[in-house]
Amino acid sequence: MVAYRDALKLEYPVAMGDAPLIAGEGPFGDVHTVPSTVVLDSEGRLVRRRVGLTNEAEIESMLAGL
Repeated sequence: MVAYRDALKLEYPVAMGDAPLIAGEGPFGDVHTVPSTVVLDSEGRLVRRRVGLTNEAEIESMLAGL
């Protein structure tokens, strides 16, 4: 996870999916596809989601305006 974050030079937290998440039992509820990118608001609520591989430009676009 750290290698992924560092390779993309991300300045925000990164989490990796595990078995409970894939089963839909993780903290994001129905986010159970790996890879997925999710953006949470300051209260921890899901505000954006992208299923599939994501590049830096797509991540930055997801964060724009938040």
